Amino acid sequence: MKRLAIIPARGGSKRIPKKNIKQFCGQPMISYPIDALKRSGLFDTIHISTDCNEIAELVINLGLDVDFLRDSSLSDDFTPIMPVLEWTLEQYKARKIFFDEIMMVMPCTPFIKSSDFLDAYKLFSEANKESPV
Repeated sequence: MKRLAIIPARGGSKRIPKKNIKQFCGQPMISYPIDALKRSGLFDTIHISTDCNEIAELVINLGLDVDFLRDSSLSDDFTPIMPVLEWTLEQYKARKIFFDEIMMVMPCTPFIKSSDFLDAYKLFSEANKESPV
């Protein structure tokens, strides 16, 4: 099983400018879900879907690769999340990189823990055994 976690983190937040990289208890907000995802050990790739070079640089400093930046046409205030996720998967597919399972994680989740992902994955796996697609 090859797994991808996508964190959508555009740079243009209006209500709280730069909220995804604002300091919270001494760390950038986005660092919390990244750390929890890494610690879970579930994911082959953690992708930050961003249009912002500042966010990309921070993510690189946190030890992740940024495979590509999000197209600016998918970064306005009115773009739903599904087209962003679909576009991200298309970019990986064009690079001949495929995943069996994909999880989306919001960037402003400072209280998330690796055990949350492990517990959620266990529930997901059990549900799929009972109800095959």
